[in-house]
Amino acid sequence: MTADPHAGPTPEDTTGDTVALSAKGLTKDFRGFRAVNNVDLDVIEGEVHALVGPNGAGKTTLFNLLTGYITPTSGTITVHGKDLTGKEPEQIAHEGVARSFQITSLFDNLTPREHVELGLQGMAGGGLRFWRSDKQLLQHRDRADELIREVGLSALADRPAGELAYGQKRALEMALVLSLDPQVLLLD
Repeated sequence: MTADPHAGPTPEDTTGDTVALSAKGLTKDFRGFRAVNNVDLDVIEGEVHALVGPNGAGKTTLFNLLTGYITPTSGTITVHGKDLTGKEPEQIAHEGVARSFQITSLFDNLTPREHVELGLQGMAGGGLRFWRSDKQLLQHRDRADELIREVGLSALADRPAGELAYGQKRALEMALVLSLDPQVLLLD
């Protein structure tokens, strides 16, 4: 990762490590029910963290807060020191935060390669412009194949996603998330 010379100082915790994602006092209430209660969290750049708990403990709700899918009742969320509290998911993704979801949502008729090529095209500013020439659409083929190889789906790259087993669909979802080139990766 290259530092942005225009970004200003990088937030650091008390040990001098770079804080990639931070939540302070993060709370979410739903009609009198508190799903997330005053969470303080610092995710240090380069570290792996796990959030464990039983079903219904608020793990997915916390991920939804951190990625803008729901707005916190109170508290703040920062990514590399930039306050993203209450921002839309697209804005948070643009700041380098990517996430997977508990339930996969893929196009059954598209292949893993096509899924990843579309993801890469979207990140390159191409959006979902399907009417572009084959040459433009295929410009992401090498990177798509690299990501598919990284998640162990090379042998299935041209099989429709609807034919993949559950674990293979999760691997494809990982390739899609990696196509965003995230600085912070949240896996639900």
